[in-house]
Amino acid sequence: MTRGANGSDAAKLRRTSISAQELQQALISAKARRIVLAIDACQSGAAFGAFAEQRTAFLRLLSNISRDTGIVIYAATQEGSDSYEIQQLGHGIFTYSLLQGLEGKAARGPEVTAFGLADYVENTVPALSQFYKNKRQDTATFRLGVDFPLAAAGRNPAR
Repeated sequence: MTRGANGSDAAKLRRTSISAQELQQALISAKARRIVLAIDACQSGAAFGAFAEQRTAFLRLLSNISRDTGIVIYAATQEGSDSYEIQQLGHGIFTYSLLQGLEGKAARGPEVTAFGLADYVENTVPALSQFYKNKRQDTATFRLGVDFPLAAAGRNPAR
């Protein structure tokens, strides 16, 4: 398993990361009608502050584009919390849950939807973290616009 940027090396952190504001601007300027972003890092829910503050701008942007536009951002943790890696799962708990959901466990009928995957991850991650670490890891999600399909049930888009 690889490790991400470390806050103790400020120069490396600046070279290997972007701010929440930069991420927000990239999403706002994207030409896509549907956006899905997954952030698997400790304290990843902190990125939502900028999104929540600009919710009105996102709503205006979405309404100007079309009625079938949506943005979903999945974060591994709430602000100020750790994201747990589990060797037996081969991933962090969040990534494992996200992949399981995409493979069909989050299916609502014949497909996995963006909002359905968010619900699945929000329910699965705390249970798995409690089981493997005896600690609770709560995810954070930002949903705006309409729900949309991500995968057909039973398909494996990760491979």
